[in-house]
Amino acid sequence: SMNRVAPDGAILVFDYTDTTLIDRKLYLFRIDGEITFKRFRCTDGPNRLEPDSTLPDYKTIYPTGPVEVIGRVVYIVQSV
Repeated sequence: SMNRVAPDGAILVFDYTDTTLIDRKLYLFRIDGEITFKRFRCTDGPNRLEPDSTLPDYKTIYPTGPVEVIGRVVYIVQSV
């Protein structure tokens, strides 16, 4: 769901201690026991978790229940 910023095989490095949500930053979230990697958005509409994908199957998530912020993504490493 995030292949534009983290292509298949990329390695994500995230900070477990950074759970303060900032618009447009990338985070790992836990929703209903599932972990997802998305961009947090809070401007121009309701709070939402947006994919950044070339595939149209992935849709924006508008949380209606509890969402746990696992941490903010601080590095994305990919092989060349």
